[in-house]
Amino acid sequence: MNESNIIQAIFKIDGRRKEPKSKQIINSVAEAVKKEILQIGECLPSLNNVSFELDVSRDTVQRAYVGLCDRGIIESVPGKGFFVKAKPSDSALKILLVFNKLTAYKKSIYNSFMRMMNTQANIDFHVHDYDPNRFDQIIKSSLDNYDYYVIMPFFYHYDKKILDIFKLIPKDKLVLVNKDVQFLDYEYPVIYEDFENDICEALLPALNEIRNYNRIVLVYPLDPMSNREIISGFEHFCKGHQLNHEVRIGMSDISLEEKELYIIIDDDDLAEFIKLCRDQKLNVGTDIGIVSYNETVLKEVLAEGITVISTDFAYMGEKLAWLILSKEKVKIKNPFRMIRRKSF
Repeated sequence: MNESNIIQAIFKIDGRRKEPKSKQIINSVAEAVKKEILQIGECLPSLNNVSFELDVSRDTVQRAYVGLCDRGIIESVPGKGFFVKAKPSDSALKILLVFNKLTAYKKSIYNSFMRMMNTQANIDFHVHDYDPNRFDQIIKSSLDNYDYYVIMPFFYHYDKKILDIFKLIPKDKLVLVNKDVQFLDYEYPVIYEDFENDICEALLPALNEIRNYNRIVLVYPLDPMSNREIISGFEHFCKGHQLNHEVRIGMSDISLEEKELYIIIDDDDLAEFIKLCRDQKLNVGTDIGIVSYNETVLKEVLAEGITVISTDFAYMGEKLAWLILSKEKVKIKNPFRMIRRKSF
């Protein structure tokens, strides 16, 4: 059988399916190895030939081959090509991933986690949207179906209903992400932000420059689910260093003054604040200072660069995958830092 016939017989692609074509290639090659249609030690068709025969991009084929390498099914031999290494394992993990909401920041966690897990897990994704009833439905309908339950535990109240739902999840299968809790009395893995202490640690290296401002204002969003630990951390930092400060809830009735530094959590508030600066002809970074929460690509260019204090969301997704694959029951504080730009 020539290489063209091998590709058509083994590499199955269906453009009507929502599943990525790279994953379809992974699954079809894995199945061919499992059924011994492809033998251990056999050389796979080249990236270019598979790309041509299937009418898909070379990058798609390369992602599939890398995925097969990650699973240990094939291996790359420099200068020679890709060769079948071993039969696939049927031990892919089943993971239930439950977020509170899906924002740009949460998408970074999700994408990084999915990339690191690759084909080592089958992952179902849900959003509880802070709703205990929705969370209850998700968990009860999934019991005994998963190896791990990865939960982002943000809720309005940690009442008895929430605690009872968590009790349904097997202790050895629970993993928390983005936030830790205080109500579980057993060891579990978690990668988390320390919202109260993070703001102190991020601002401390810039303390001397902060002292040049007449006042520091934390603009806290109206959203009741924003982490109030940020307020207590901000006040602890300012009081500890004898800084004139204020906490404002939302942007209403804010009166801007020169030589003030504003720490703004919500991106909508940030946009409104910058427009207000323009209306009052205050130059961001010289007349008035801005520090925003959570890094995005847009903040690199907005108003010639907005200084941010932010956790590393991609790293959080990577470490989440590591917690599961390593089976380590440890608590990891995710890195948090200031990224300096012209706004401060």
